[in-house]
Amino acid sequence: MERRKAQIIQSFRKWFEDQIGDREQDLETISQAKEALDKIASRLEEEKSLYQQQLRAVIEGRVEVSREGIVISEEAEPKSTRFQGMKIGDAAYEVLKEADRPLHVREIWDRISEGGVESRAKKPWVSIAAALYRDERFENLGRNTFRIKEGTQ
Repeated sequence: MERRKAQIIQSFRKWFEDQIGDREQDLETISQAKEALDKIASRLEEEKSLYQQQLRAVIEGRVEVSREGIVISEEAEPKSTRFQGMKIGDAAYEVLKEADRPLHVREIWDRISEGGVESRAKKPWVSIAAALYRDERFENLGRNTFRIKEGTQ
């Protein structure tokens, strides 16, 4: 009986050791996959940054097409200063008044930035949404789309 018990315990011990070994292999595989995904994410961030720089050049009018191809000049076209120095809510009010229709905060940001307002934020439209939520002149129609409240002048 004792011998049988020792065999069973030995069998379980072996089985658990095999399971632990399998889990260690699984963890190593996952770790290697994570490293590969981190490298891919890093490359994608670099590409995103490059595309953002190129888009900014297009928006600023620093792109020229020649026989050699597309050239991005270092000099930016003079920017509008229309909204410089204005509070976000005031600039957004002007944008929405001119649009005469509800706009999403990203579109509001695009128009404000064209008017000379700059931001170092990664997502400046989030700041705009927060400002418009607090400002009584605006009504959120859902999904960060705003309009001027009725009767607001």
